[in-house]
Amino acid sequence: RLKHTASKPAALYRTTPEGEALFPKAYEPVLEALVEEVEEEHGEDAIGVLQNVGARLARKHPPPSDATTEQRIDIALGLLSGLGAVLEVNRFSDGTVRVEGSGCPLSGVVRTHPDLCGMIAAMLEEIIVLPVEECCRNDGDNPSCRFLIGARG
Repeated sequence: RLKHTASKPAALYRTTPEGEALFPKAYEPVLEALVEEVEEEHGEDAIGVLQNVGARLARKHPPPSDATTEQRIDIALGLLSGLGAVLEVNRFSDGTVRVEGSGCPLSGVVRTHPDLCGMIAAMLEEIIVLPVEECCRNDGDNPSCRFLIGARG
């Protein structure tokens, strides 16, 4: 689709399920087994464990103590991009930021373990210090990340 910018339209592309299948997925069986072990070991508390993992990931990439909210958002989204997400960011006048991914860096596992999206949301929240609502599309053939930052629930 075309996205109109200040100067000229820019084309936005999404990876098809067939294209997504071409990317290496060596992590899939390991992550799948790890999440299953966490779920079996912790039951309903598994979600909290995964959120703690997300916060731990964030603490390995702390923003400077004097970072502004915008800088924190940029740092957090840079970390998510570094994990393999291709992101489109929309900022609204009320300060809310909507992040939409073309695909998902954990696409091979989130279909069966959607709580991993909450892990990523917890990572973003830890860095940004604002509420992050996870709105991912993790069903179907091509899961994609979607987060709403700073939304007042």
